Amino acid sequence: MIIARGTPGFSGADLANLVDIAATKAAMDGAQAVSMADLEYAKDKIMMGSERKSAVTSDESRRLTAFHESGHVLAAIHTDGALPVHKATIVPRGMALGMVTQLLDKQWSQLTKYGMNKAVGLVAHNYDDNGESTSTETRLLIEKEVKNYLERAYNNAKTILTTNSKELHALANALVEHDTLTGSQTKALLVQVNSQQQQVVAEQSSSQSNLVPPSTPLPSSCSCGNCCSQGEGYCFIGVLAKTSTKCLS
Repeated sequence: MIIARGTPGFSGADLANLVDIAATKAAMDGAQAVSMADLEYAKDKIMMGSERKSAVTSDESRRLTAFHESGHVLAAIHTDGALPVHKATIVPRGMALGMVTQLLDKQWSQLTKYGMNKAVGLVAHNYDDNGESTSTETRLLIEKEVKNYLERAYNNAKTILTTNSKELHALANALVEHDTLTGSQTKALLVQVNSQQQQVVAEQSSSQSNLVPPSTPLPSSCSCGNCCSQGEGYCFIGVLAKTSTKCLS
């Protein structure tokens, strides 16, 4: 199921090539059978290119790539309706320094083919025929709606990364350490981070509540002049003396 979801548009020949690469990898590793990890390796090799193990990358470059990919992960996890993250990695492949794997839809198809926009309407448009079947006004409308989609997505991603900065740093550090994280590993890490944050908040709230001394009501006849804000309801001298009925001035 995972391989099927990750290889949309693959022909029979493409899938046969994928299995052949996976089998070769398993044989080189001395395995008795082809595993899911071998198939995953083959899929990544076909779609993203071979691992560039000899590539020389600085620690700073790896860290920046880790933050970049972690941003993709958080944006997907915290966006309603987004498809689940399958894997995040900072292992260089082809021309990419890292990647996050998930099944993405095309916004253009939503607008021009599937009628998923109120402004464009329930009409299918061929946007790639140099305008022969689409008027200038319609093309401008489509481009405007695509721009709106992109601006909303940018603002949403910015808010997510700002609000969840601790999750971002935790994911980036984990990627620097392990190179690759599966979707389940990223979820488990975020659960741990959020649990630790809640524990810290609870401890801080508890310690602050213990620091607040009990207040003593101010007797209505107090006129000592030492009361907080002169009649806000508490006698400072009375509190220190643990006396609630008499003014000690």
